[in-house]
Amino acid sequence: MRKLFLYLNLAFTCLSSITYGQDKLPEFGKIDRAELEMKDCPFAKGAPAMNLFSVANMTFYTSTFSEFPKIGTEYRTRIKIFDEQGFSAASINIPYSGKSHTTKISDIEAYIYNLDDSGNIVIQKVDKSQIFKEKSNAKNAYNRIRFTFPGLKKGSVIEYRYTKTISYSLSVSPWFFQDDIPTAYTSCKLTIPQYLAMSYHFITSQLVEKDSLLKEYANTLYNEDIRTFTMRNVPAFKHEPFMSSVVDNLQRVEFSMTRKTFFSYINAAAKWKLFNSLLLDFPFFGL
Repeated sequence: MRKLFLYLNLAFTCLSSITYGQDKLPEFGKIDRAELEMKDCPFAKGAPAMNLFSVANMTFYTSTFSEFPKIGTEYRTRIKIFDEQGFSAASINIPYSGKSHTTKISDIEAYIYNLDDSGNIVIQKVDKSQIFKEKSNAKNAYNRIRFTFPGLKKGSVIEYRYTKTISYSLSVSPWFFQDDIPTAYTSCKLTIPQYLAMSYHFITSQLVEKDSLLKEYANTLYNEDIRTFTMRNVPAFKHEPFMSSVVDNLQRVEFSMTRKTFFSYINAAAKWKLFNSLLLDFPFFGL
């Protein structure tokens, strides 16, 4: 009888969990009723909200060597709100550097999903007029894009996506698997030219699923190295007294260039654009 109870409990746990894969994410703007009917986080009971999934696709655009490449990152996040304490997770804040005009945020879209009193699924898109851009004139300050979701209530599911494009840079931002709320599925895919060898450093306490693929072309100079890093059922980060910066303690993967042969392919004008952009971004420049 005890074994039967354990099997039934395990089966229930599996059924109550919603599994994702980056190649099988639900269509943007579509919702599964099971997500709306969730009452609690399966692996972090009592959480006020959870990331159902948070993913990023990072790509180096290298169509020509007459210009320095751009790094484009497509972000997408879907969040489940369980109670009022989780409402803060619906206040979206996207910071970006606007000092040297090399960073652009585009293609912002957001949806909120609810069940009405009759149990019908209600889908509402956040209007562009409700998405605000805040530009700062302060030295070294970041610009920000902020928005929230109308009709937010207990049980809501919210979702948003956007694209960040950075010009004249070979620096790749870390991918943070961990957040202030638990995360069921988090994944980062990085596509880079094969000649730009990239190293990966993990600061994690959980298993990271790793996948790699080499995409080959007729001109081998354009071969692409595709790496994917995934983590599941990540607990919320717990703040502690006297701790250092939060980002120093979150589980993450960091990237660094190990082979800088790109400079042998680009022309002098593109190199000067790069150095000019880097100089303008240095915090001490102009002091």
